[in-house]
Amino acid sequence: MNLFRFGDFNLNSGRSSFFKIDCDALTDEDIETLAFIIQKEFRFSKVVGIPTGGTRIAEALEQWRKVYGPLLIVDDVLTTGGSMEREKEKYPEDIIIGVVIFARGECPEWIHPIFDMCEWLDCEFDTMKRKEPNFEKEIQVLAPKMQDISYAKAFYGALCNMQWKKLGTNYIYSCSWRYSGGLVASMRYKGEDYICFYCSGNEGKIREDVEADLASLEYIPLPWPELKES
Repeated sequence: MNLFRFGDFNLNSGRSSFFKIDCDALTDEDIETLAFIIQKEFRFSKVVGIPTGGTRIAEALEQWRKVYGPLLIVDDVLTTGGSMEREKEKYPEDIIIGVVIFARGECPEWIHPIFDMCEWLDCEFDTMKRKEPNFEKEIQVLAPKMQDISYAKAFYGALCNMQWKKLGTNYIYSCSWRYSGGLVASMRYKGEDYICFYCSGNEGKIREDVEADLASLEYIPLPWPELKES
């Protein structure tokens, strides 16, 4: 069995291709090595593998789970990303990171490939979409500031009763008070959960430094219409 096979193939995504990546050819040692590479880069508390290609990777990653952290979804090969997106939809309350071994198509912002072949293949499939904004991924750069409890509570308040629009796009992010608390807690890595921030005050109020930090990521506040002062 070969990792790369040349020919005329119908892929799991429903597309046809002149080559196939068959990760069944990877040895157990290969999978263990890839798992080690992944855990060096990402902290996670749970791991889910996309059957069947991601199952071996998920099993190898189990030993690296932490007590606290995001949910990690893994697969061997990404073509359109459909399988990963469908799996992500099963966990609406979780902060999620995706990792694939090979990406032969363009990855959504939340999915990270170990080996990215898209540029070499010129995005083999012409249906690939431009990467969409991803608020939860982009704000990870603010994690160091979240260690300050005052900033974390202010950030939580800024997400409540508020929409955040990405400049130059139609992308708008919003979430519930509970989800906001969980999101902030997940970025502090202190074993906290949503209840540490839920209803802590200043919901819907935006502190100046928080607004400036989100503006640096090209996000502007967009109050809900029914909450605007008359």
